Amino acid sequence: APGFRIELVASDPMVQDPIIMQFDPAGKIWVTEMRGYMNNVDSDGEELPVGRVVVLNGPDGGRAESSTVFADQLVMPRALALAGGGVLVGEPPNLWSMPAKGGPRVSVLGNFGSGIGWGSPKKGNMQAVEHGPNSPLWNIDNHIYFAEFYTRLRYKQGGYQASPDIFRGEWGLTQDDVGRIYYNSNSSGLRGDLIPAHYTLRNPHQPQAKGVNVNFSPDERVWPSRVNPGVNRGYQPGILENGKLRRYTAACAPTIYRGGAFPAEFDGNCFVAEPAGNLVRRYVFKRDAKGQTVATNAYTDTEFLTSTDERFRPVWISNGPDGCLYIVDMYHGILEDKTSLTSYLRKQILDRGLESPVHWGRIWRIVPEGYTPRPAPKLADATPAALVDFLSDPNGWRRDTAQRLLVETGNGAVAPQLRTLATAGQNPLGRLHALWTLDGLDHLDETTLLAALRDRDERVRNAAVRLTESRLRTPATRAAMLRELERLATDASREVRIQVALSLGEARDPAAERLMTDLARASAGDDPLLAYAIGTGLANRELEVLESLASDTSWNMLTPAGATLVRELASCVAHQRQAPRVERFFQLAASAKGNWGATLLSGFAQAESSISRRPIILTAEPAVLSGLQRSPEKGLASAAAKAANLVTWPGKVGALAPPTPLTADELARFNRGKQSFTLICAGCHQEHGRGQDGVAPQLVDSEWVEGTPERLVRIVVGGLQGRVRVGRKTFDMEMPALGVLPDEQIADILTYIRRAWDQRADPIDAATVKRIRDASTSHPGAWTAAELMKL
Repeated sequence: APGFRIELVASDPMVQDPIIMQFDPAGKIWVTEMRGYMNNVDSDGEELPVGRVVVLNGPDGGRAESSTVFADQLVMPRALALAGGGVLVGEPPNLWSMPAKGGPRVSVLGNFGSGIGWGSPKKGNMQAVEHGPNSPLWNIDNHIYFAEFYTRLRYKQGGYQASPDIFRGEWGLTQDDVGRIYYNSNSSGLRGDLIPAHYTLRNPHQPQAKGVNVNFSPDERVWPSRVNPGVNRGYQPGILENGKLRRYTAACAPTIYRGGAFPAEFDGNCFVAEPAGNLVRRYVFKRDAKGQTVATNAYTDTEFLTSTDERFRPVWISNGPDGCLYIVDMYHGILEDKTSLTSYLRKQILDRGLESPVHWGRIWRIVPEGYTPRPAPKLADATPAALVDFLSDPNGWRRDTAQRLLVETGNGAVAPQLRTLATAGQNPLGRLHALWTLDGLDHLDETTLLAALRDRDERVRNAAVRLTESRLRTPATRAAMLRELERLATDASREVRIQVALSLGEARDPAAERLMTDLARASAGDDPLLAYAIGTGLANRELEVLESLASDTSWNMLTPAGATLVRELASCVAHQRQAPRVERFFQLAASAKGNWGATLLSGFAQAESSISRRPIILTAEPAVLSGLQRSPEKGLASAAAKAANLVTWPGKVGALAPPTPLTADELARFNRGKQSFTLICAGCHQEHGRGQDGVAPQLVDSEWVEGTPERLVRIVVGGLQGRVRVGRKTFDMEMPALGVLPDEQIADILTYIRRAWDQRADPIDAATVKRIRDASTSHPGAWTAAELMKL
């Protein structure tokens, strides 16, 4: 883009097949090399231990002078982070902790993805290279988060503590100045979390999380500078325009710019790589007409960076300690993993000789014109007191690294200096980092926390609210913290109010529940995210809270915000699927006054898309529900009729027959299928089968899963391309063909997904898979939904 230049930092043979880079506190660049990746169209050799981690010496604003191999003999390494005084390296199925100065490696996690090369009989049935945990990110909250993984880590007392997390994106993870996490998928340029995602795991009765995996970039149009038919799905309508890539097919590596060297308008922008289009997008955040945050291309009909070289493959972007932006260019002819290598793409590769050469690679630096990069300060040599000063630095990398180094030492000697910074620092970001550093060192005292709860900057107040949670869980300090949160429940900042709702859910206390519901009643307008946040902290108490509110005269007439909360909790009662509680819920709806009855039942009916194919089984017909359907109030009667569609009972007209019990052989198939599903399919469809927006559709309550095997088997064997509607959502992503799997394993997986999650479709055997496979061998490429619907 105008105003910038690109400089070479390192190239082959100094770096080969680079996929990740990280700066260490001394300013050296650590690089992961995936040297086994797609060295030909058959992926020969990917199981060989040829991957490495190398260290580039002497880049300091110029070119690297040499590289040193830190770790070798790795099989397809895919993750790298400097943490715990050493290095985390992901080599499936292990996440290794390796001492930076050498020594034996230790496995931190043994379930960090699976081995490489599933589908080939000689390699075993393991996970695809394209999917698996990656991109460890030390967040401002002192947890390490990952893309494509269900676990987060925290470094404590020389070891790592694991806790559950949501599944995010595909490749790459980044954070902004306050720790909000952003990611993407191949076809969706930028997504992220508006709230800390671990709260969404608290209540299993909320099947659709809100405030996470938010699509910030609905416009997926890209503007490459070269004609290139050799992209995945290039044969599909809408992928190419005049021979150029029209929309994302390989978006990855999002990075929020926090360097401080670019012009001020670049601060907080997000850069995203698109290696299939040989380009890098720059996103700017804006508010749309509805007040929602959206990310838009900073340029009109062009991109921040494009190349006419097909082998330019930007796969990673990093902020540098010098304030510049660094781009890892894998410089590889073949981009797609073999699982996505259609016959069309295979021909493109062979026709243009993209199989060779291999083991190339570059690292680039983007520098603003007129700016002379200076050697960055060496945080490795900084004293603890100097590191505290770096917490207020304009450069985000320096702030993050200083916090990490202080927390890793576990040295509480700097706590007085941190408290002074947290309460009196001039830079609000410095105060914010000081708070989190004190928390990481277990030295956050109540005086400092109370001061932060009254901070003039909403970002600091927001973090302070979250940091009250350990005291909310402790009876001796709970009352004092509840008084503080009651005051902040009317904070001018919506983000602070939502965080109050989330943090109150940690108290597990009736007084906290009252404050949570008062938040909704006092809301000036309808706010579904606030209602959802309240619901996350009320798991298994939703019905009791509804009964309490319905008997409270101050809740007689529901405000818009109050009604949204009531519908949220009513939906949770439906998703809990417990007959006695559902029958009690209908009694409540029948006895409630004002607009309560219709609101309760309409909230219950909101669960229709999730459980319509698996109605809740009651012991008998609920008489009150029949009476509600005959109500003269049309709104109440209509809501009751919709709610009645979600329940069944013995003798109900049209009730589904119970599923045929699985035989011993079918049960064994189901159990094997669960294991294969977890390894092969859960990365996209998730273990709970509810899918992931922007990545893969739901399998629960899917007409495709429960429908005819003629369609389902063809999807798995041959793949699915183009637009497909599942439930109430339309997806436009490609499901790769899994025909390399044997018939028996496909039958196992399909039997599992047709019976998991209380589904009732008949199992599928290997003979059926073979018959359908043999009948469709002449079909060219992946199937479309239109073709399958004709079967």
